[in-house]
Amino acid sequence: HYSDTVGMVNFQGDEPCLSKPKVVAVSSLPEMSAIVSRHKSVKAVGAGMSWSRNQIGCAASGGANIITAGLCEKPELTATMPFYLAPPLGTARIETADIRVDEAGLTVTVMSCVTIQALLEFLAAYRTNNAPGGYMLPYPSTSFAGQTVGGAVSTATYGASLVHGSWSAKVLEISYMNAKGELVRGITAATQPLLFKALKTSGGRLGVVIDVKLAIERQRSVELRHEQDLDMGLFLREVRQTAQHVKVAMGLRDPPASCEGQLPCAQYDQNLRAVSN
Repeated sequence: HYSDTVGMVNFQGDEPCLSKPKVVAVSSLPEMSAIVSRHKSVKAVGAGMSWSRNQIGCAASGGANIITAGLCEKPELTATMPFYLAPPLGTARIETADIRVDEAGLTVTVMSCVTIQALLEFLAAYRTNNAPGGYMLPYPSTSFAGQTVGGAVSTATYGASLVHGSWSAKVLEISYMNAKGELVRGITAATQPLLFKALKTSGGRLGVVIDVKLAIERQRSVELRHEQDLDMGLFLREVRQTAQHVKVAMGLRDPPASCEGQLPCAQYDQNLRAVSN
């Protein structure tokens, strides 16, 4: 579960922080400022998707891994929840500092603690007279939707494209907290070009990303095509295997109520390992 492991090990549970830093959860920027200013080494933790063995997602020994989910007003927009589902009436009436849409400027300012999945869902459901079908980011965005926006930007990894670049290339403006615990806003290519470039790929080395401004556009259809030559026999085998995997995965939604060496529990564990692999 997120709250049991985040900050200590990566999301797959197999990459612990060897430096064993302190794990601290904050619920406000003043709290974060106090933590940052008191420690020589800190790292922000969103969804825990950064590999930890090489310490990219870990503070040094004696430092602090800071869980950022509490900075968001709405927990459902963070990695503490597995999936965000927009309300039937859409999100245009929702007022939150976590995601602020500027329809006139066609931008969105989003807190770093918001997951990519939540941001995309929120934008798609932001239906107004200007955009009856909602909004989207200008081009395909990620291969790991559960990652936080802050993590995607600062690591410049997931969702990378040879044509459109990574999440770092999407950023128009960035706010961050420096090593002194000071909140610095309004960093852009025009105001501080070198710092702007560095922050977008810093991996948290220059400070903690607080929020970013991104370009948006009205919702449109995106075509994704994957082609592979298969003979009919191989195609049918893959269809059957996929159907079996889906059946097993659906069964994992309801684990046995009690596991004391019973056969149902053993079968459940076996199926879980099979799906994980």
